[in-house]
Amino acid sequence: MGLHKGQTNNKQGRKKGTSNKTTKEIRDVLQLILSKEFENIPNYLDQIKEPERKMYILIKLLPFILPVYERIDIETTNINDSGLRQIIIQPVSPKIEIND
Repeated sequence: MGLHKGQTNNKQGRKKGTSNKTTKEIRDVLQLILSKEFENIPNYLDQIKEPERKMYILIKLLPFILPVYERIDIETTNINDSGLRQIIIQPVSPKIEIND
C-alpha cells in the first residue's frame, strides 16, 4: 500500500512551507542583481522613447512600490421576515488590459 497525500516516510524532510534550497539561492541572486540595478532604473526609463512602453513599465513596477488594495462589494439581502440578513462580501477585480 502507498502513502496517503501529505504522509511521508522521511521524518527528516523539510517542514511544510519551507522553500527548497535552489529557490532560496535563486531569490538571493536575483535580489543581489536587482539591488545593484535599482539606482539605474531612472536612466533606463529615460532611454525609452515610446511613452506607451514607458507607461507599461511603470505600471508593471507599481505593485513593488505601492501596496495593492483590493476593492470589495458588500451586498445584504433579507433571508426571512424576522430581519435576519445575509451578507455577501466578494472581491471585485478590475478589468485592465495592457498590450505588450
